[in-house]
Amino acid sequence: MADPTKIEERLALLERDVSELKQQLKAGAAAGSWIDRITGSMEAFPEFEEVVRLGREIRRAEQAPDHGAH
Repeated sequence: MADPTKIEERLALLERDVSELKQQLKAGAAAGSWIDRITGSMEAFPEFEEVVRLGREIRRAEQAPDHGAH
């Protein structure tokens, strides 16, 4: 049979860890989503508009029908 003292110690450690994880989740939720944190973070860079333009070109090229395919 398992030693009750060991079980109590392990349970206490698990409860502590769960409490810490809950606190981390709360802090992460309060900070907002990752997309909210990075949105607009690159606008100050001179290359930003070029990256946006190239991204649009890539998306348009991927959406364009391929008339040469059989």
